Amino acid sequence: MRKEDAREIVKVGGKFLLIGPPIGVLLLFLNMLISGRLHSAEMAFYFILLGIPFAYLYGGLPAFAAGLTYGLATLHMGRVPAALISCVIGTISSGLFGILALTELKLSVTLVGALCSLLAAALCRPPKRPPADYLSPSGDAHE
Repeated sequence: MRKEDAREIVKVGGKFLLIGPPIGVLLLFLNMLISGRLHSAEMAFYFILLGIPFAYLYGGLPAFAAGLTYGLATLHMGRVPAALISCVIGTISSGLFGILALTELKLSVTLVGALCSLLAAALCRPPKRPPADYLSPSGDAHE
């Protein structure tokens, strides 16, 4: 793997890390709003206010893992298969992290991990890949 490819993959992982946890908070907020578990505007405000830091604490590592997977997979296949693979990784890592952090496997947490991965993949651009006939600065053909 080229050094530039590795940088691009880490950039995609960072983008997932930045946008994945807030998407998770939004999804959990909508779930609680629809199910009627938010009883006041004050409760909703505190859920968002406290939810974002906890989302990064809880969902940062799974989001980064899903982003790295998406970045690596898009180098070898199209965006849709890469997004699906990223979704699987987001689901598994959210579930495992849920077991470690919450000491139980919660379906809602794993579904939020899956949806966050899919939405982040839809919002993030895949790594840039130079054309096959690209010549490096040293004059060598791109591998």
